Amino acid sequence: MNVNLHLFLPEHFFSRKSLSLFTFLILLPNLFGLIVLPNVFGFKIHFFQYFIFIAAILFGPFAGAISGIFGSTYVAMAMGNPFILVGNAILGFFTGFLAKKVGVMKAVAIAYFIQLPWLIFSDIVFAGMPVAIVQNIVISLLFSNLLFGFLALKTFSKIEKAIA
Repeated sequence: MNVNLHLFLPEHFFSRKSLSLFTFLILLPNLFGLIVLPNVFGFKIHFFQYFIFIAAILFGPFAGAISGIFGSTYVAMAMGNPFILVGNAILGFFTGFLAKKVGVMKAVAIAYFIQLPWLIFSDIVFAGMPVAIVQNIVISLLFSNLLFGFLALKTFSKIEKAIA
């Protein structure tokens, strides 16, 4: 079976610079998954989403999904919750799918709300997490996604120029 990958990934994805960058975008979130900062509001800021958003914005929905899956492997293993992989695949896919249509910040917000039912359902039903903890995760990820969506918005054009 001959699959034309250009149907799923943009033409510029297949350059050496782009493939190198994409490799980093699926590996770096695992390193940044180690960083979780508490704040005065009582929830934690996660850092790995930035790289998922950059992959999604630069290379489209399938690259966003791949980055979401591979980029959250450490977090999923550390939390013993493999369902995180699916949630971040949803987040990356829909950010990439929507970014050029509605803008980066709207895409990030919409992708988060599309991901949200899966996150709540899988954390409560499959992972057996208490509702109170899931509520904190929902708030934490909302702020983290918006913060790192904004940073991705402000930096993706510079990254895009570097790989052109």
